[in-house]
Amino acid sequence: MNNDTPVVSVVVATYNWSSVLRYALLSAQAQTFRDFEVLVIGDGCSDDSGEVVQSLNDPRFRWENLADNSGHQSMPNNRGIELARGEWIAYLGHDDLWMPNHLESLLRALSSANADVAFSLAMLIGAPGCDGRMLFPVFPNGKYQRGSDVPPSTLIHRRSLIEQNGNWPDHRDTLGSPEAAVLARFYDGGAKFVSFGDVTVIKFPSSWRPRSYVDRSCDEQAAFFRRMQHEPDFLHRELIELATATQLLKPHTRVPFTPVEDNLRAGAVVEGYRRSRGLTAQSPEEGEPRYVITSEMEQLIDRLTNEEIRRRQLSRFAVFEIFWAKDGEYAAARSKRTAVPIGRWTRIRVALEYASEGAPLRIDPCERPAIVELAWVALRADARVIWSARGSQLDAIVVGGDGFVIKRDRVLAIRSRGNDPIFFLPADAEIKPPFVFDCWIRITTAIDG
Repeated sequence: MNNDTPVVSVVVATYNWSSVLRYALLSAQAQTFRDFEVLVIGDGCSDDSGEVVQSLNDPRFRWENLADNSGHQSMPNNRGIELARGEWIAYLGHDDLWMPNHLESLLRALSSANADVAFSLAMLIGAPGCDGRMLFPVFPNGKYQRGSDVPPSTLIHRRSLIEQNGNWPDHRDTLGSPEAAVLARFYDGGAKFVSFGDVTVIKFPSSWRPRSYVDRSCDEQAAFFRRMQHEPDFLHRELIELATATQLLKPHTRVPFTPVEDNLRAGAVVEGYRRSRGLTAQSPEEGEPRYVITSEMEQLIDRLTNEEIRRRQLSRFAVFEIFWAKDGEYAAARSKRTAVPIGRWTRIRVALEYASEGAPLRIDPCERPAIVELAWVALRADARVIWSARGSQLDAIVVGGDGFVIKRDRVLAIRSRGNDPIFFLPADAEIKPPFVFDCWIRITTAIDG
């Protein structure tokens, strides 16, 4: 093993649950592939997690604690990747367990397919009192579908993909999950994905377990880890449990489904998970039992759910997107988006970490025929206004796409009968990142004639 340049850097994000952290790290220590480092990043921990890492007495394991809690693994993941030395990045949830062959299997799949991203299957264990089991993620023909969730504990990718496509996004700015968003960036950037049908992760979804971060029990992880070590047929037994639970339609949790509306508000999905875990001021909810469903039913539900999301988006929200250029060209992987309520003035603030190279910032305020009104636009950095425009200063904004100016006075009004109204900030508005795009906007989608 070359201690200076490990092949794999394992990033473990953790927050104040040291009892389960120990078993996750032990499952990493038990890997058949040994050439790795483990970067355990506390998300503002105030417990003894650091002592747990040190107690393993393994020079491959490193502990660092962030000063503040961010509320999701995105920020600890980004810090772990900054510290990483390996060519490959793998993730391990602090309450999950890896089978001993996990890293070996992932690296074999990457090599065989000459891929940039690989993931295995996780067996999701139902909450105590609910005996259900679920395999995740399962895709038709095993091919990753853009925008889908993949449990980070099943995942490995080239470290360079982060450099090329950007860090894990802040969950407070993300529609849906940050996991899906970062993988979509990789996909849009041309990364090659490969999956394989081996179960190499045992996952205990904390969002299925009300108050899990309050109770902080490690009983499940301890029992499963002992069985993994002492039962040669452990996985065979669990697959039988999975088949039995599916046949008997056993529930896997009593936490209610995430409301469809949560997909329309940045940060809402993760906030719902935090509520279930007992990490917010709101009490966790319990509802009717939820069951493992067939793949055909899951596909039908996904299709109907996506149609419903789209219908609600069209009636209530517009998608507002900002692109930054690279070498004068724009791409989907170099953008940020948020949802704008239709029909009322709204203040939009979007944090941008990247400079626009060779072309100005491009703003796509709406994805359908509309009237777009701007009252004020500004760029802020370090709480200071770097550039702003209002009133006659809005004349500096260039309108493009299928949009055209219908009014320049106190408000800049843009009309579009198509689906691509865009405007560009002037070249002198460019500054070094990070900065915040800030504007007052109103979008009206009912257009006569």
